[in-house]
Amino acid sequence: MGNTKAQYLDILMRSNTRICASISFLVVPFVGLWSWRYVTVLKPAKEAARLKETEELLAEGRAAA
Repeated sequence: MGNTKAQYLDILMRSNTRICASISFLVVPFVGLWSWRYVTVLKPAKEAARLKETEELLAEGRAAA
């Protein structure tokens, strides 16, 4: 007594579901971490660098008004 075609399809579908779920559980936290890092670390650093550059240009008198 072997497996039927429907049983083989069920095995394949379960495997596919597990693979997709594991990929989702790995990717979603990384995307959240990247978004948090951009908002809390990279964006403020970029703003600070831009403001510092503007202040330096204003100190030299070369900034456009």
